[in-house]
Amino acid sequence: MLNISRALTTIAQYESKYNAAYGPVVKLMVYKNLTASKIKVVDCANWKIAPRAPRIELPITEMSELGKKCVKRATLEFERRFMGNTEEVQFKLQLPAKEGELVINDRQKVAMLLDPRIKRNTQVMTRDGWTDAGEILGREYIKFYCQCKDYDRKEKQELLMLRAESAPTAGAEVTPAVVNATITQERRAPDTGGSVLLNDVLSDSDEERMNDDEDMDAAPSDEDILAKDIEDASIEFRSAFKQWKRYAPDWLKIYPSLNDRGINLSIIDDFMALDLKPMIDDIKKENKAGKFGYLPLMMGCSVGQLGALNAESFAERVNSAAKLLIDDKNTALADNLIDQLVVLRMNRSFMEFMRSHKHARDGSTIVPGLDNSN
Repeated sequence: MLNISRALTTIAQYESKYNAAYGPVVKLMVYKNLTASKIKVVDCANWKIAPRAPRIELPITEMSELGKKCVKRATLEFERRFMGNTEEVQFKLQLPAKEGELVINDRQKVAMLLDPRIKRNTQVMTRDGWTDAGEILGREYIKFYCQCKDYDRKEKQELLMLRAESAPTAGAEVTPAVVNATITQERRAPDTGGSVLLNDVLSDSDEERMNDDEDMDAAPSDEDILAKDIEDASIEFRSAFKQWKRYAPDWLKIYPSLNDRGINLSIIDDFMALDLKPMIDDIKKENKAGKFGYLPLMMGCSVGQLGALNAESFAERVNSAAKLLIDDKNTALADNLIDQLVVLRMNRSFMEFMRSHKHARDGSTIVPGLDNSN
């Protein structure tokens, strides 16, 4: 049982690997092995002086009663913890017999679709499951797109205000309203930055509508801007997701060390321990024309980001940080405020590092050892 569950234990100890999407994958593998007709057991008769115990496959029907009970209890505990079984017997032994299904939350589904090692693997989820994951990713993409565009507009507004204050135009008063109007005009122009895909999929009628002279006269409200962002995000996601589904990395080329592992690479044994930097570099190379939209960025900073830690030690440090914050004088803090303060405390060293490398003149951040061109 310990040999079967070792991958589940390992992922709970990883702190340096980007394996946020691997939780459900490892659980499915463990359950498959627990419910198999044969289990690998230690071959005591042939274990000599080797430190690693040799193993042989033994049918469960040939095990001792104690061995059968051990498998039964381990399987039942797994079903109760990860599959919602509330009974004292396994799903297959219930009357009527039930088909157990692993509970996979929305964050995990998004992360699995964003991870090229896992996405659309039918051994992990059915086609219907991946279709559902795609719909969830689409909703998250729209939220992410709108946040990025809103941030870009605010940043541009601040920059234009600073420029106007440093070199004011004679006879023209610079106000936030004037700046917003300028940003609105720029926004209606064809986008050559973060929304490269949008220009490729809009029809002629859409472009005519966007450039209609009557619409140019009135500044849109915040609600109109948000509605347009949502519309643009939906169009962009359909194109970006189609390209993302087609992306198939040449694993042996990206990771030469895998060449001696054969052609049937294991999603867990071969891929889980990989350093993702080579893969991310390959994605950046493929995404020069922006065909993946914001999906590569979402891999690193969204609800489905791949760097979320599964490690128990990290969770323990989060709890320790919360314990330091919630002392006798802070017991009345709201839950949301506690969460925010804990996030700040956990990321204090990271924020200090980024501030120490922030360029005082233009606000850009230069991180040694990384490509800072983007």
